[in-house]
Amino acid sequence: MIKENALIQKLLTLNLPTEDYVLFGTAPLFLRGIKDLGHDLDLVARGRAWEMAAQAGIVEIPRSGAGHVISLFDGEIEVFDSWTPGVWDVDKLIETAETAEGIRFARLEVEHLKMIEVYLDSGSK
Repeated sequence: MIKENALIQKLLTLNLPTEDYVLFGTAPLFLRGIKDLGHDLDLVARGRAWEMAAQAGIVEIPRSGAGHVISLFDGEIEVFDSWTPGVWDVDKLIETAETAEGIRFARLEVEHLKMIEVYLDSGSK
């Protein structure tokens, strides 16, 4: 079912090593049937997955100004080397991800709790 999605199918054509990336953004919500992926797919990559994505596109600075991003398929897939807001441990994100149909998804609770934490920290200043 997950692999039937057009964006997921495009991702799979890249043949990125699954042990080096995790789907992020709306993907954990999509996994649970809460929300559609929309117009793009975000992933955080390291190691060989990042290197392969860099060979397929151009490494740029994202709108957030943090880290780097590679846009593929006219921006339908965005590969990041970090995630915002806040500071994330990319290795931990990938290693603790849940897997469905062989694809790693960020744990919903990890992603959204971190966003809440950053929001609360910014409001207390």
